[in-house]
Amino acid sequence: MKSSCLWYALDKWASEGGRLGLVHSMHWCIPHVQHQARGESLPTQFVPLSDLRWPWLSLFGFEGQVVVGDAHESERGPMSPACMLLGTVLLFVSGALWAIHRAIKRIRS
Repeated sequence: MKSSCLWYALDKWASEGGRLGLVHSMHWCIPHVQHQARGESLPTQFVPLSDLRWPWLSLFGFEGQVVVGDAHESERGPMSPACMLLGTVLLFVSGALWAIHRAIKRIRS
């Protein structure tokens, strides 16, 4: 399946509710998005099948899988304000593209 962590989490949030979580990405300095369903103790997340050679490729989607839990939780350190700013801009743009894509998909259905 090809997606991104944000698009996966937004799809789950829109269809099931629950909550989104932002954590430090294991691949580069921007946030990684996880979804946690209502009543569940562990988040789910969309992660690449293998390490991404070029981390920015994650913005355009990648071949990945859904994983339950966060095996890297203890390794995720703090984020710098510059990375937070960059991540906010990228999440906003990607989120807006997700909303447009979803609207077009609904119109066609």
